[in-house]
Amino acid sequence: MTFNTANTFSNVLKIPDYQNEFGQGYADPGYPGGYHNDPKENWSWGAPFNGQMQGWGQEINGVRQQKAYSAIPDNVKDFFDLGKATNNNLSLSGAGDKTTYFLSLNALNSDGVMPGHSDSYNRYNVRFNGSAELAHNLTTSVNFNYAKIKSNMVQGGQGDGSVWNSVIQMPRDIPLTSLKDLSNPYNSFGNIFDAGGNPCMVTMALTR
Repeated sequence: MTFNTANTFSNVLKIPDYQNEFGQGYADPGYPGGYHNDPKENWSWGAPFNGQMQGWGQEINGVRQQKAYSAIPDNVKDFFDLGKATNNNLSLSGAGDKTTYFLSLNALNSDGVMPGHSDSYNRYNVRFNGSAELAHNLTTSVNFNYAKIKSNMVQGGQGDGSVWNSVIQMPRDIPLTSLKDLSNPYNSFGNIFDAGGNPCMVTMALTR
């Protein structure tokens, strides 16, 4: 009998370099100070940060959440989790005077860097080989293989529904980690930001 296991960990090595001087919104001479700090805009070229409290995100019953208008330098980096993978292998083999057998079991369980289990991959394999000598010059054998895979994938690229695209476009003052609390009605999917909603909602929905 042989058993071995391997564990690996992964994280996001590099993210784009960001400015941390201007927050949510964009320049517009039609607004006071020349900036429109749109609380639902995914651009990050609004007024310079001043640390004052202001509304952000979607409005519910005429009320928006409040936060300090300050940069969160690691808001994109902190969105991602530590990826983990475990690979277990068990094999049994033996033989008699006229028989041989081999049985192996494998389980690979992986959960990537996206929040929740939205980019999980689980694979299970069973393999059996056996042979027996029934008579002189007469041998029979059996081979069996079984595999089961269950996986979740997160859309990438720059199209609609891309989690990565939504995350990297997030304004510098948006607390991405707070968006993981899906019990908060302000974090529902629709109309949080122009870029396509709460990226955490997209990832969590894949595991429900």
